[in-house]
Amino acid sequence: MYIMMFHSNRNIAHFTEVFNFVYHYLHNRAAYPSIRSIFFPQYQRDAVYPWITSYLDVAASLFNRNPFKTYFLEEMNSMDAEGVICFRHAVRSQRSSHSQIGVGRIISFSYGGVFTSVAEADTLRAASYKFYGYTLPSQSSTQFTAPHVLMLQREAVHGNLPGRAIVNMEQIRRFFVEYKGEFVYAEKKLELMKPKDQVKTLLYTDVLVGAQGSGFANVVYMLPGSVAIAFSPPNVGGFFFNTVSEFARVFYIGVYNSSVPFPPDCKNRINSNGESVIRACLDVLYAENLFIDPSHLLDLLRSATVHLKSYKYRL
Repeated sequence: MYIMMFHSNRNIAHFTEVFNFVYHYLHNRAAYPSIRSIFFPQYQRDAVYPWITSYLDVAASLFNRNPFKTYFLEEMNSMDAEGVICFRHAVRSQRSSHSQIGVGRIISFSYGGVFTSVAEADTLRAASYKFYGYTLPSQSSTQFTAPHVLMLQREAVHGNLPGRAIVNMEQIRRFFVEYKGEFVYAEKKLELMKPKDQVKTLLYTDVLVGAQGSGFANVVYMLPGSVAIAFSPPNVGGFFFNTVSEFARVFYIGVYNSSVPFPPDCKNRINSNGESVIRACLDVLYAENLFIDPSHLLDLLRSATVHLKSYKYRL
């Protein structure tokens, strides 16, 4: 039996931080006891986000005739009248974070899911495509005309923190109309899509763009050589999903700036190293909305196109 404890049950990124151990196990079976059951004491089955149950189903499909059983809080409560269950092995999130407020960088190596090899990320991607019945699109250089750009939109659902809206979306839409011959544009709210449709959308996406957040855990479904561009609120952010992108072989560009004043909530709450020592300050900063400069976006997208031609389509 395995029990998995998460840093937070708020969103999919925190779930994958721990659960991706399963993909490490699949490549190193001899090093660990068999996975027959996994317990999730922080999640209720009737309230869990559909993306998570889909993620579990994809992993279980790799266990041939003996997929692991999952136990959520309801089942655990019913197993023992006194609420005592003993485990031999536990897997928990161990995060390494260093926040710098003012220079705009926070590094969390585990965001989006920890992999120890490219093969583990490839296994997750291939298993998802097979589970949902998708075949790989052609990546012939003769068929590449313009990159498919997906702009993530945030929806107010459970797990999403407030704020981080792109305040000039109408301007961004006009930008893509102006450059429709150079980029193929779409925008989606992944939170409102079925997991199967999310995977298909990412399979056909060349460049993923949006406000930094748990939606970037979906880079694992993009084909190697794709690009992710994550815009962070002023004064915070950066490379949250850089590590998972690296193992997924997706080029990650973290965009952040410190060009606006700190809000009053952060006054005198930064130490001599430029680090926030008060969580309330960070909560305010993370909820700030974003402005995307179209000229800056154009430079980033053209750089992304060069990467795509070099690594994904090999022109």
